[in-house]
Amino acid sequence: MGMAKRVWMEAQERGWDFSDAFVCVDCVDDYALAAAISEGSDDDLTCTFCGTSPAAALDVLTEAFVDGLWREHEDAVEGVSYDSAEGGYIFLGNNWDTWDLVEHYGEVFVGDGLTEQMQKVIHDRTWVDRDFAWRRRDQALRDAWSVFSHAVKHRTRYVIWILPDRDETERRNEGEIPPGQILYDVANMLDELGLIRELPLGTEVWRAQTHAGSKLSEGSTASRLGTAPTSKSKQPNRMSPAGIPLFYGSDDKATAMSEVTRHLPSDKDHWTIGRFEVTSAITVVDFTALRPISVFDPEFGHLNRQAAFLREFVSELSRPIAPSDEHIEYVPTQIITEFFLRVYETVGIGRARIDGIRYPSAARAGGISVVLDIPNERCVDRVPEGASSAEPLLILDSSSVETFDLS
Repeated sequence: MGMAKRVWMEAQERGWDFSDAFVCVDCVDDYALAAAISEGSDDDLTCTFCGTSPAAALDVLTEAFVDGLWREHEDAVEGVSYDSAEGGYIFLGNNWDTWDLVEHYGEVFVGDGLTEQMQKVIHDRTWVDRDFAWRRRDQALRDAWSVFSHAVKHRTRYVIWILPDRDETERRNEGEIPPGQILYDVANMLDELGLIRELPLGTEVWRAQTHAGSKLSEGSTASRLGTAPTSKSKQPNRMSPAGIPLFYGSDDKATAMSEVTRHLPSDKDHWTIGRFEVTSAITVVDFTALRPISVFDPEFGHLNRQAAFLREFVSELSRPIAPSDEHIEYVPTQIITEFFLRVYETVGIGRARIDGIRYPSAARAGGISVVLDIPNERCVDRVPEGASSAEPLLILDSSSVETFDLS
């Protein structure tokens, strides 16, 4: 076989042609593509599109870009029926030629003329969505969550987990998600994305309480400022129903204050705040660590649609709720919390016990709220003698306690 034919065959297999152009990280607006360029950059090379150095061969970018296209799309010839009488494919979804598909992703190319260059080097073909016969994963997840939320708020709050779903297998085979199984799917996604994380010993959490009068009724102790006792846990909260107390705190003082003064009762005119520290490492679901996933990310790109759903999911967790609606609207987030605290570790090999959840604050933009499964008796002013290290404690730093007049 001649060299020219071998080169041609290799190009056909790749799906794109080599180029003598160069590109720099400033000419793309995508973290995964920029990382690929950075890794292949050379100080002696100059970018064809903006004239800066260092730069990498355009082939580095082309390979990373086409790999991303294959994660999200496939060649119509691989799975779409062709009607010779009509002279075309019988499509079951979106379709593009290469020129249009590159244009569809053109926002990642900011270098002058880079989009056009990529359209030239990538071979033309008819592209369709990967697994086009199934519903998109983010759509299936979104619909399952919507049905689940409506069901637990308005139809079957306590037994949705044990209701038989005779169509579950069929739904799964068709790419759908049975509503009663949505949280299991969410848990699997969090595992893959690394959002089950350990907070180290000494992690600080701020907690505030509003009250009438200039002093807390039982003093500014850890017990009084910490998790409510079971006997006094009579109001529903975002992550826990009435009767099931959890510790609600924040990463910083300002967010803790915003959370408790957002819906200030008319009979409360002061608030007291203090900083607690955990005495051992704890495992949490960290929704604040979720980031957008590029389809061009070689490690996580296949999860880009799931990540898009999770961003909407997290927004739902942090959505401000009017006080009159809390007892209903909080139900889905209460079930989410209970699932992770009580069920998560039991349905997967090697899964850790979850001690809490970190999520974006509903009261302060950029703030982080924390809910921990640490009861009142483990909120202490000092570590008791003989205390077990197996159960985390929350120790109140008495020097951090402050009381403010809200009037």
